[in-house]
Amino acid sequence: MNKEQAKAKIEELKKFVAGIERTKQTIPEKTIYWGETAKKEMNWEEANDWCEEQGGRLPTLIELLQANPDYFIASFYWSATEFTSLFAYYVNFSSCATGINFKSNALYVRCVFDN
Repeated sequence: MNKEQAKAKIEELKKFVAGIERTKQTIPEKTIYWGETAKKEMNWEEANDWCEEQGGRLPTLIELLQANPDYFIASFYWSATEFTSLFAYYVNFSSCATGINFKSNALYVRCVFDN
C-alpha cells in the first residue's frame, strides 16, 4: 500500500467511525504534541501508566486516525478509546486499519501531550 492509498484508507475509516453512532458532535480544533514511540510493546494498562509517567496520555482513536502515518512504525498502536472493560481500540499503521484487541495484549504506544 502506497502513501496515497494509506491516506485514502484513513479518510474512509474516519467516515466509518464518525457514522457509527450517527450523532452530531462538534470537536474544537486543538493542538496536541506527539511523544516518541515506546521502546517496547506493552498492554493497555501499562500503556496508560507509561503515558501518565511521561506527563501525557494515550491518544483517542480519533486522534490516532488523524495522525500522520509517516511518523509511526508500521505496526499496531493502542488508543485510549475503550470498547468494553476487556477490549480497547487500536490503529494498525501498516494497513491503516482499526479494530479492537484484548487489553492484555502488547501493542506499541505513543503518548500525546495537550500542551
